[in-house]
Amino acid sequence: IIMNATQDRSKNIEDGGVQEEQPSNDERWSVIWAALIIYWSIDAVTVFFLALGGLIVSIIFKVVLSTGDEENRCDNANTMFIISLVIFFIRMVDMVLGCCTIGCWFCSRSKEINDRQMIPHIINCIIVGTAQCLLSLGNIVLGIIGLVSEGTDCAGSIISIVFAVLLIMDSAFEMFIWIGAYFIRINQDKATIPPIVDRIIPNCLVRWARRTRL
Repeated sequence: IIMNATQDRSKNIEDGGVQEEQPSNDERWSVIWAALIIYWSIDAVTVFFLALGGLIVSIIFKVVLSTGDEENRCDNANTMFIISLVIFFIRMVDMVLGCCTIGCWFCSRSKEINDRQMIPHIINCIIVGTAQCLLSLGNIVLGIIGLVSEGTDCAGSIISIVFAVLLIMDSAFEMFIWIGAYFIRINQDKATIPPIVDRIIPNCLVRWARRTRL
């Protein structure tokens, strides 16, 4: 502890003779959390459009294959459409509210590390990933049942299954990332990042980390 405190109070002489404190361990973690949030932002937008594609496919599938003759109708089309609509709605709300919240974090100034910011966001991402995984699995099951029981009448469900598989792969990766992030966050005080990483952190990110302190 004494060694870490000494390192945090040490000075680096920059060009022009201006002295600036080395980043503390919390500030180094803030940079890492910022990188994770940037990843989430990119992933949230990507999955939103993936869910939109799945919704469009389910609409086409519903209109084309569920409105024909009674004998040639795919009974699971309506249910798959509803599930795709729910997935799209969840991802849209997650993207809009999440981006607004993160925008407020990036523009705010905080004097202390505030776990109430990151922990709820991480838990929310875990819940969204779990819901996406279960709903996509439901679409896959319904699609397979339709193919087995009704054959070519539900052939359009194959594309919906492809989108559902992609959504499950994404949610599985998200769950891995966010569950790991949760346990790291609650044990952050026990994990020390070596000062050697300061060499690869730009000063602008360090100043931003001191301001936001995620």
